[in-house]
Amino acid sequence: EQFAPGTAAYNIPVARRLRGPLDRPALQRALDAVIARHETLRSRYPATDDGRPVLEIAAPAPFVLRTADADDEEHAARLVDELGALPFDLVTGPLINGLLVRIGAEDHVLLLVVHHSVSDGWSSEVLVSEVLRGYAAHARDEPDPLTELPVQYGDFALWQRERLTGGRLRDEVAYWGRELAGVRPLELPTTRPRPEHQTFDGAGYGFDVDRDLLDRLTALGKEHGATVHMVLLAAFQLVLSRFSGQRDFAVGSPVAGRPEPELEGLIGMFVNVLALRARLDGDPAFTELLARTRETCLEAYAHQELPFAQLVSELNVERDVSRSPVFQAVLAVQNYASAAPDAELPLHVEP
Repeated sequence: EQFAPGTAAYNIPVARRLRGPLDRPALQRALDAVIARHETLRSRYPATDDGRPVLEIAAPAPFVLRTADADDEEHAARLVDELGALPFDLVTGPLINGLLVRIGAEDHVLLLVVHHSVSDGWSSEVLVSEVLRGYAAHARDEPDPLTELPVQYGDFALWQRERLTGGRLRDEVAYWGRELAGVRPLELPTTRPRPEHQTFDGAGYGFDVDRDLLDRLTALGKEHGATVHMVLLAAFQLVLSRFSGQRDFAVGSPVAGRPEPELEGLIGMFVNVLALRARLDGDPAFTELLARTRETCLEAYAHQELPFAQLVSELNVERDVSRSPVFQAVLAVQNYASAAPDAELPLHVEP
């Protein structure tokens, strides 16, 4: 955020269409309970005089849920996009925003946006699940169904810091230092010059992989002792190499970062990103590239505890404000389950 202030690139929006009679007080109580339950959702980062951030956690308080009326679905989509693109102020907080859009008497869209410093994709599903479970209970005038959390994110952060010291830290840093020595930025051909500062302006392109192709990719992976992720990564590296003309670069790949069961129900920034080096020297056949990619992944998984931000610091990676450090392309395979609504929820919930 300090390198690129005022950006919405680290916003994580999650929206649900709510069809049916909506109990607004029940929804408010559910939101208040979830935010009181998770310290991360009450966090902010004021800075000291020398610019170092300090964590502060606010006391539980009623959540301010914005409301708006939409003329139709397109208008609702624009309202959702506008809040989803609103930058957070990490100094003052809060780091969660919410919007309830009314399309009709029994047709609403609930949008929750959380800053990536206190959340990740898995956490978004935890958030939605807990809000819907709470809503279902409060709509039936039942007690809050969520029990007290056994640990908070701060407990995990302290455990992680204590664990990554001494010899373990030296081993992790030494591995990544060897693995990433001399890796060059990925230089894809573009029609325009790269801006001096990374802007995060861009567009999305969506497409589907049909079941037959996915089954064939899965079978190919099994034949060579590899996962679908490894097969996709090898193919992605090959495509990037053909466009860039490079045979040595890194691709980022997220891992969940929740090694203990107690962490699965927490909202927080657990995800870590591994820098997986492409090895296309010698013009390998695809099966050989897959074998190399598999080996690279397995070794990286065995050294996944060092947070990427700490890796950049420990290796003293030169920062370039025009691009992200170490890798400039990411392959993310999201394999966590989407939040399933309560079977007795008096609403029909759609993504």
